Amino acid sequence: MRCGVEQAVLSLLLSLSPACAWTPRPLVRASGIALPGRVLTAPATRVPPSPMAREGREDEAAKRVESGKAAISSTLAGMVAALPFLLLGPGAFTTPEWEFQADGLAITLFLFGVVYRYAVRTDDNPMLRQGVVGAFVITRSWAIISPPATCSVVPLNCGAPLIYFSWDMIFQGTFAALETGVACSAAAFALEAAFTKGWIQRCE
Repeated sequence: MRCGVEQAVLSLLLSLSPACAWTPRPLVRASGIALPGRVLTAPATRVPPSPMAREGREDEAAKRVESGKAAISSTLAGMVAALPFLLLGPGAFTTPEWEFQADGLAITLFLFGVVYRYAVRTDDNPMLRQGVVGAFVITRSWAIISPPATCSVVPLNCGAPLIYFSWDMIFQGTFAALETGVACSAAAFALEAAFTKGWIQRCE
């Protein structure tokens, strides 16, 4: 009877104070010894990268190297081909504008090498090659043309002979197109030769 009363009182106290309820802690066995409440974890092991992951990183590095070779080859070949235009251009070696445009041509050829390699790939379509060259020629030539201050706007009117283009603008655009066209064509020729010789790998 006494035991029954004590159990009833204990149950009542536990129900009134749930935060004080006691829950037995789990036993974790380590090396055959039961340790109360202690969780043992094995030391983390470093998993080496898979062969496919290493191969992927190597492929990316190889692609960057080939793009770098294409960019350098394009710049060297294009600048050599454009040298007569640079020497005959207005303000050669005397004006900041001339040096700025020469540096711009070198940067254009550097980017041309990378774009040409990725655009042409293994395609034998000559129109694709001409399209890449033409895109760079038109973009740079248009950017170099400077309308005279006498032009009116909305709509643009720069006078004779074409209203939109004056004689001076036509001369600027023609000279820039010839310079850029010769440079990019020489760069494309050098890249194709390097592809054929195996010095630079085509982008597949």
